[in-house]
Amino acid sequence: MVDREGKDLPPSLPHEEELTFRYSREERLSMAPPRDGSRIDSRPFWRNTSLMILLLDVVVIVIMALIYHVFLAPRDWEVTASGYVWRLEAVSYQGQVLGSVKVRRDDERVVPVQVLGYGGFQKEELSSSGEPLFSGIAGEGEGPWVFTFSLPLPESDSQSPMIYVLLQVGQETFLLSREPRRID
Repeated sequence: MVDREGKDLPPSLPHEEELTFRYSREERLSMAPPRDGSRIDSRPFWRNTSLMILLLDVVVIVIMALIYHVFLAPRDWEVTASGYVWRLEAVSYQGQVLGSVKVRRDDERVVPVQVLGYGGFQKEELSSSGEPLFSGIAGEGEGPWVFTFSLPLPESDSQSPMIYVLLQVGQETFLLSREPRRID
């Protein structure tokens, strides 16, 4: 046997057989499977079980996050105490923030209520002078009951204002906070 350069190669061992390389396109194509489209998967994603499980996991996580966000997440602007639901509403309008605390009854109890402070665009700016800004008894008369207030908007538009209300219901104190909606 001779290599490319024409040199003699050592003889092969008796148990080795000589390798032959050939390329015949016709022979290779005759052994190929038929091309009727039966082997081509038009929907590979749906047939791959790991991709399906991954998709279902993502869908379940998104649904759980939406359920938590819409129904179960704690709301800083609403608190339930002593059988009442206290809700802070705030709207910015013509350079002022108009706010209200609405009280709705969940049962027939009567409790003393005090609004100790409101305002500020940070928690430290609550206007609490020691005297309650509003004092009354929730549960007397027809409800819902509403306490309203107004504050000037800050001059800088760089920060989004946040409204805080310090509320005392019986012996419990709550801090409600909310970003006002804009109506301009």
